[in-house]
Amino acid sequence: MDAGGVVREYLVLGLRLDRLHPGLVDSFTGDRALRRAVDNEPKPHPAALASQAAQLRRELAGTDLHPTRKRFDVGARFRTTAVA
Repeated sequence: MDAGGVVREYLVLGLRLDRLHPGLVDSFTGDRALRRAVDNEPKPHPAALASQAAQLRRELAGTDLHPTRKRFDVGARFRTTAVA
C-alpha cells in the first residue's frame, strides 16, 4: 500500500472507532464523502478494527512517509480502544 492509501485507511480506522466510542474523533475536517461512507457502513466489530490497525502498522514500514510519520505507532493509538 502506498503512503496515500495508509493515510486514508488510518482516517477510516479513526472514523470507525468513533462509531464505537462517540467523541473519540473530536473534529474531522477531511473529505465529507469519506465520513458519510463510514457513517453508512454497518457498525464495526472491535476485533475487526484491531486487525485493521495491525495491518496498517505492518504497511507503514513500506511507505515513503517521512521517518517521523513511520514512528507514529498506529496500532498503539487504537489497540486499547479497539478491544474495549
